[in-house]
This record gives sequence, structure tokens and C-alpha cells, in this order.
Amino acid sequence: LARFGQQSALEQLRSELNNPKTSFVAYPKLVRASTDATISDLMAYLRAHLHDDSLHHNFGDYAVDERSDIVDAISQQLQIGPLTLNGFFGGTLQQWLNWWDQNKSRPVTLSISGYFHDPYLKCLARKVEWGFPDAIFDMAQTHDPQVVPVLRILAKWGNPKRRPFVVTTLQGRAQLGLARLCDQEELQAVKRELDLPGLSSAIEELRLLGGPTAVSMLIDALDSPKYLPEYRGRPSYDKLRFERD
Repeated sequence: LARFGQQSALEQLRSELNNPKTSFVAYPKLVRASTDATISDLMAYLRAHLHDDSLHHNFGDYAVDERSDIVDAISQQLQIGPLTLNGFFGGTLQQWLNWWDQNKSRPVTLSISGYFHDPYLKCLARKVEWGFPDAIFDMAQTHDPQVVPVLRILAKWGNPKRRPFVVTTLQGRAQLGLARLCDQEELQAVKRELDLPGLSSAIEELRLLGGPTAVSMLIDALDSPKYLPEYRGRPSYDKLRFERD
């Protein structure tokens, strides 16, 4: 109901969030609802408790901080938030609040169903929006031309660098979906990655892709002269190339 924007449901979750006895069960619901309104409520909560040490609990062997749990849940489940220099989500609570101040005037949560007119594709897109990313594979399976630009959006969602490939992420599923649709932009990205230190993720994407295209790219990559050219001539280069092959 909160996802649909029903005010009484939102008020109930806000009440739970601002009650110290129930806040730990409220924030996962707000994250799961994944609308701009629920993210706004969570950011307001973080701002109000920015310096509240009562939310930090030390249990000797480990510590728990509800505020950190909130931002971790938002970044992991929704793939939004401030990015570090290496392209991953992270930062201090103040950096999260700064990110929110810079982005709150525009939509921040995923919304792709509006790109489709076909009822089936619109339904699949809504499933993705609601946190069921396996629907991406069903979208790709239709081979509908409308799917490619949407998958390109998803492939960059929250991580403009798009790499490394991890199939368990929203971006990874979209990248694999594009590869299955023979999207040349995606295939070229995989081909480039085969010559970089993080090549294992490219090999995994090709393994999951399968078929003649993947086999051809893997065979062409064997003994590639483009593999780490800056290391060529060093004593360890032949060993690295052998392990790669």
C-alpha cells in the first residue's frame, strides 16, 4: 500500500520508523516500498539522527548501527546513493545526506514501465521496479526492439561504469540480457574487458551467454596481443598470460 502511495500506510510506517522500539522493523519496509516518498522519509530520519549515538550498539565482538544498516539496504537493494571513486556505493552519513540534497528534486528510484506500451512488457518492467530483477531475462526473451534501450538504462543503473559484471545484480542481469540480444555495445564492452585485469567477470558473462558468439569471442581472446600491453616484457607477463588462457 505504501508502494501505491496510500497515505495511511505511509503514515503508519513513518510512525513505526520514529518509534525507537519499532524503527528496526520499519526501515526494511520503507526500502522495500522503494518510492521517492519512502526514500525521503528515510533520509529525513537519518538527518534527524545524524549524531544520535543511541542508534549505535556495541556487542563486544561486533557493533550494529541502524543508520548504516539503512544506507546499506538502500544501496544494495535499490542501487542508488553516493558513489565512491571506484564506482561502488559508499560514504559517510553526511555524504548520503549531501547526495539526497542534490538529487531529491528529481526521481531517484527506478521507473521503467512508462517506456513500454505493450501490456506484457509493461508488466515485466513493473516486476523489475518492484524488486524482481529476473523479469529482465523475460524481457530479453521477447526479442522486442523496445527492450534494448531499457536494458541499456538498467545496465548503467546506479553504476555508470557498468563493470565488473555480476549476474546477481540488476546491472548484471541487464548486461547479460543485452548480450543475449546481440547488442554490439555490450559485446564490445565484454571484448575490451577480456584484455583487462578484471577479465574473470567477462569470462563469466560469456559462459552464461553461451552459443557461437561467446565461443568465438573466447577463442579470439586466446594469446591476444592486446592483453595488458603495459606489462609485456616483464618477467611475470608470460605467467599472467598463461593463467588467462
